[in-house]
Amino acid sequence: MKIFSLVATSLVVLASSVFAYEVETYDFLMPNVWPHKDELYLCTPIRISPSTNFYIVGFQPKASMHTAHHMLLYGCLQPGGNESVWNCGEMQNNDADNLYTRANPCSSGSQIVYAWARDAPSLHLPTDVGFLVGGDSPIQYMVLQVHYMSKFPEGKTDNSGVYLQYTKERMRRQAGVLLLGTGGYILPNRVEHMETACPIIEDKVIHPFAFRTHTHSLGEPTNKDEMCNFYLMYWVENDIPLQRKYCFTQGPPYYYWENAPEGFNLIPDRDASQLRIKSGLNTHVHLFDVGTDSLRVRDRVREIIPIPLTDERPPMGSKLVGADTRQIYVSVLAVCKPIAAKKWLPW
Repeated sequence: MKIFSLVATSLVVLASSVFAYEVETYDFLMPNVWPHKDELYLCTPIRISPSTNFYIVGFQPKASMHTAHHMLLYGCLQPGGNESVWNCGEMQNNDADNLYTRANPCSSGSQIVYAWARDAPSLHLPTDVGFLVGGDSPIQYMVLQVHYMSKFPEGKTDNSGVYLQYTKERMRRQAGVLLLGTGGYILPNRVEHMETACPIIEDKVIHPFAFRTHTHSLGEPTNKDEMCNFYLMYWVENDIPLQRKYCFTQGPPYYYWENAPEGFNLIPDRDASQLRIKSGLNTHVHLFDVGTDSLRVRDRVREIIPIPLTDERPPMGSKLVGADTRQIYVSVLAVCKPIAAKKWLPW
């Protein structure tokens, strides 16, 4: 297994004007794998030195949308497999694979660190913000997952991946990612609203600074499974990120905000949601600046809610709204369409 440490031969010092401190890079790439069938998810791990704290401050993708449908970087306490590469397709069926063993990306301590798709550019985190890995962090391993939609000809291999930009200098702002999504299913020839909400009972101030959405292609022509995910990237100052890493509900036709057990009676009338759609009001999203880039999550339940747009456009902007109601709302496109956001979008 590859080791992420000072003795790794692939570390290179960057003379970068983007950062005000010494930054190095690690080439986290697939080890020339052969995607031997359609809809294949492959994972490869690196172990991070447990004796040193590293802060990842940037991500430079090495991939093309013509090769990789998307890539995810997982942070793990323990990886899902012991091999250099394994089949980690969580959404796939259980078809036999005689080339790669099957396992989840992580066996314990799973969290998302970074997501890439559709030829998105590099991502540099804000000043003094970094993902803490190794050392005192619960992220002792990182796992790169690449989704290959189409099989490669025999003999053709791939080394897609991400160049991790990192520093050993302590960052006072730790980054985290909250992944929101749903289960459920979409009936044929129907526009569906995938709605999710989760309580957060942690005394933290979170500062969202980037997001991206991700879908497949509504099950055609080759996709067997659809997804409609929302990745929220944030930072906390002189604190650790949220314990909650994932937020999922049953989804349609079982779960909607109107019948949610949380009881969304504090959703402001001016915000767009399925509740407003069914009442016949204006269905376009309006974004409101609440005058702050952070939100206090105290010792009571707060909901993080992605509010669906109702037109055909991909999400191109978002704002925190509803701070006066002690809830968090995020305006995103929650109607699954075959168009996904091209990059992480700043607030």
